[in-house]
Amino acid sequence: MDIAFNKPLDYQTLHAFLQEQLPDAKFFLLYEGQNDWDGAPAGQAIIQYLVNSEQPGPFKLGLSVFTNHKEPLPFIERLAHALAQTFHCAALCDASRVVLKENKTYYSLLFENGQVYLVDDFDFEEHGEITKIVALSYELPAVSG
Repeated sequence: MDIAFNKPLDYQTLHAFLQEQLPDAKFFLLYEGQNDWDGAPAGQAIIQYLVNSEQPGPFKLGLSVFTNHKEPLPFIERLAHALAQTFHCAALCDASRVVLKENKTYYSLLFENGQVYLVDDFDFEEHGEITKIVALSYELPAVSG
């Protein structure tokens, strides 16, 4: 899961949001009960909505993003930020680009109530826990194709 969040979204709402965020991109929203992998067109970005009811904690929902972006982390960050802002929810995504400049585990960005936090997510998968480390002065990354 590339983005975890805490507010359920129906297919139409999520699809409309993605169209706003990706106005020039063709994408396929994979959403259980609406479609499946067999319907995914070749060559398009695929964004999969996931519900993990067994995940402890509030972040039981997520998006997995399959795209041909050369640098997917900035794209995912922008999407997580927009999701949190648009739906007034909390969203988590990888913080490697911000903190370590490479893909490392256990650090995420938390977008919540208009703030951005660096969080330790070491216990996220097992216990659903995140620990806020520091509020960040944050600028959205540039995204290139």
